[in-house]
This record gives sequence, C-alpha cells and structure tokens, in this order.
Amino acid sequence: QDGDALYIRAQDSAGNLSARQLALVARQAETYAVTVTTDGNGTASANPVKAPAGTEITLTATPKSGYKLKEWQVMLSDVTIGADNKFIMPNSDVELKAIFEANLSATVADVAISGTVGEPIAGQDVVITLVNDEFTSLPKLGESVEEFFHSDLKNTNLTAKLKSISADRKVLTATVSGSTNTEVNKAMEIVIPAARLKSGKELKVTP
Repeated sequence: QDGDALYIRAQDSAGNLSARQLALVARQAETYAVTVTTDGNGTASANPVKAPAGTEITLTATPKSGYKLKEWQVMLSDVTIGADNKFIMPNSDVELKAIFEANLSATVADVAISGTVGEPIAGQDVVITLVNDEFTSLPKLGESVEEFFHSDLKNTNLTAKLKSISADRKVLTATVSGSTNTEVNKAMEIVIPAARLKSGKELKVTP
C-alpha cells in the first residue's frame, strides 16, 4: 500500500513476483445515525435512520389527539430542517427532538338554533359543538349556563339552562326561555370562558 493506493503483485510457483498492479478497491462510505425523540405528546421517526453524508433524511411526526407539531429541536449536530420535514445528512450523527403543542385553535363548528336570526330566542335549544376541544367543569343538568351568552341577557328575563352534554363532552345543549322580545342575533353572541374548556383558551362565537 502506498498512501491511499493499494497495489498487488502475483507470485508464480518459482517465487518470481510480477510487476505491481494498482488494485481498485471500493471504499465503503461512512454512515452516521439519526436519533429522534419526542416530548411525549406524539411519536416521531426518521427515514433512513443511518446514512452517509449528503443523504436526504425524511422526518415524520404524529401528534396525539389534541396536539400538533410545534418544531424540531436539534439536540446534536448542525442541520437545517425544511418545511417539508427533510434535511441533508451531515458528516456526523444527528439527534432531534419533536416538540408538540396543544391545538388551541378550537372553534365552534356549529351553533344550531331551531329558529331564524332576528326571531325571538325564547323556547329554543341552542347546540354548541366543539372541534379539537371539550367542555370541562360544567354546571349540572338544569343549572344555568347563562355565563356563555351575550351580556345583554343580564338585562332581560331570559334564562339558559344546561339540557344535556355528550359523553365526549364536545356537544352542549342549552334551553333558553323567558323574554319573547330578545332576538337570536343578539342573544346568540356566545363567549365560552377559558376555565370551561380543556384547551384553557376563551372561545367567542356569533351566529
């Protein structure tokens, strides 16, 4: 061997050596490892998990229910992760951590009113259906949920009582009764306090 070059010589039965010849040897590229961990609010992986420098690595993150991927934290090495969750393998091992956050973009998907905006609200059932959230710490059935409704209700004879709550605590039904001259469009401005939602984020909705 001469530096990085490898030469071979053949020897016959008489012990004579041939002239040396350069041997072509395939050098195996060194591979590096990708280690992926999470904060516990989902799962994450890399593909491939071992590769030589210059290889494109694809990351996958699956949040648990109610969470979304916030960011990838680079714990070891220096890589830039693109918006497509890919990066190029450097010439060193890489350690990454998937960080998830609670999905606070809960919205009222439906405020179903058995009536028409501009018509009296009294006697109607109001159904509030949540997406990516759930109700917590609610009054008992039959108790007031007037705290959800527009502040102007305090100046009327309207009452709103909890009629039912679904088993998954995502669908609330309230029965409104009292004054016949309060319109749906005014009374149906709903503010659900943060303390009543699992996300801990106040939610406002209008019809």
